[in-house]
Amino acid sequence: RESDFLGRMGGEEFGLLLVGTALAEATTVANEMRERIAALGFHFRGAPLTITASCGLTEFREGDTAETLVERADQALYAAKHGGRNRCVAG
Repeated sequence: RESDFLGRMGGEEFGLLLVGTALAEATTVANEMRERIAALGFHFRGAPLTITASCGLTEFREGDTAETLVERADQALYAAKHGGRNRCVAG
């Protein structure tokens, strides 16, 4: 969608802003992307390489600033990574 925005936050972390999308719907979108990434079938030096994605999701809440929003998403991302990776966690 033209209203959505994807950008690199740093290192291997990306931010995806889904304008006007509820958290439940955003979680569905993120899980679909995660599953498609895992199914791509990458190879490195002739050997199969599994690529996964971990996602931390949140939504704007009353009183949020850019900092509180990013912090909450970052905490959810680390929960996904510490929970075994290749998963989406909403926070």
